[in-house]
Amino acid sequence: MSESPQDLPGQQLPGREASMHPRPVHEDPRYRGSGKLDGKVAIITGADSGIGKAVAIAFAKESARCVLSYLDEHEDARDAQAQVRRHGGDGLLVPGDLRSRAHCEHVVEKALRRYGALDILVNHAGEQYQTDTLEDVDDVALRHLFETNVYSMVYLSRAALRHMKPGAAMVNTVSVVAYKGQPLLLDYSASKGANLAFTRALAAC
Repeated sequence: MSESPQDLPGQQLPGREASMHPRPVHEDPRYRGSGKLDGKVAIITGADSGIGKAVAIAFAKESARCVLSYLDEHEDARDAQAQVRRHGGDGLLVPGDLRSRAHCEHVVEKALRRYGALDILVNHAGEQYQTDTLEDVDDVALRHLFETNVYSMVYLSRAALRHMKPGAAMVNTVSVVAYKGQPLLLDYSASKGANLAFTRALAAC
């Protein structure tokens, strides 16, 4: 099928922060870093906007070198990179679709080629579609959502793990809907439940 979620009624993906009013707040100017991540290399997915961008800025304040993974929101990503650099970070931009296992491996390879190490992986990239009933959950959107929210987490974690030394960390974004559910976000709730179960299982390995 050639149809994609971008073609579905009422959905405009990916979201672009540059068009939001008011603009999101990504940084607490009162927060001062103290070098907690000095010398560390972090991959952050969904780093062009929202929580991902806030993580990148916070990590840069703590002296981490950040790899900013995003889909194709180039204007937002360049702004995120500028904010990271403003705090002394580098902010390597790596655009592309994390639904692809090959691209997930490419992100890790880019980090290693640039910095020679990988210490932190933040799996944050995700998407959601609101539906009124289970019957409204579209098959194309369902597949796309799970590929983005779940497959990418597995692909990236697997690609990164072999390069991460003891003391390294993986941080996976879940959601309260994994615990409570949300009737307007049935498929998203399911994907976040999968994220939670994967994180718990991986932590037990």
